[in-house]
Amino acid sequence: MKPPYSNRLHLVCLALLLVQLFLLGSAGLADETSSPFRELRTPEELLIAISRSTKPDWSANFRGPLPSTLNSRIQTAILVGSVFTDGYLAAQAEDTQQCKNVVKDLIALAKTLGVQNELLDRSRSLVDSAQKKSWATFRQELGATGVELENALRKHQDERLVRLVLIGAWVRGLEISSSILRETYTEIGASLLRQKSILKLLQSEMDLPPDPQRPDPLMIALRPRLEKLHSLLDGPSDVPVSRSEMIELAPVLSSILQEIISRQN
Repeated sequence: MKPPYSNRLHLVCLALLLVQLFLLGSAGLADETSSPFRELRTPEELLIAISRSTKPDWSANFRGPLPSTLNSRIQTAILVGSVFTDGYLAAQAEDTQQCKNVVKDLIALAKTLGVQNELLDRSRSLVDSAQKKSWATFRQELGATGVELENALRKHQDERLVRLVLIGAWVRGLEISSSILRETYTEIGASLLRQKSILKLLQSEMDLPPDPQRPDPLMIALRPRLEKLHSLLDGPSDVPVSRSEMIELAPVLSSILQEIISRQN
């Protein structure tokens, strides 16, 4: 029995979003217009665009070791998404060891999702390109790895996990960007945080009713923070996130990621 048309359309939209996240990468910046208030398709594009309005210290935003096993697939999916953004951060910093750390984290977390076998060949290519300091190749391989992850999750019919991977990637990208903008605030950079694609993803998760039979403690804890994040980013695309909003934004983003990393039940 086929799912209702509306559900099928929703799945197609999610597929297109994930392909945009992992495959298009920085190539989309070639289509950039003269307006600084543009839609960005991926967290990588956000990092690149932020670097054009300031001079980031990328390495200052590296994270320490991440847990290799977590309690739930939901928790793992969000963290996996954030690790993909860590990979683009490491490529921006041109840091070989950090790129290798990202690959190690991805494979470890993929085991929890049951899709590590699908990513093993690609992981070798990622390590090889990092060792050769071929950063463009590393970015391309990371994008291809994301597409393979999406395909693997779809085989397991884990459509919600696809969306949560996207949310994790954007939250990490926003955390890095807001950290940079707190140090060197620019209106151009701050305007880049108002991305409609992020708002749509957050809204799609908030619109999902909790399962009364199996409520997920992590999502219950995250929901008010995701709602706060949505409210801070919502607004006209040509109006930058203000300095005061940036001060509010940073702890919300950090608390989301910290909750994912540290939650034990």
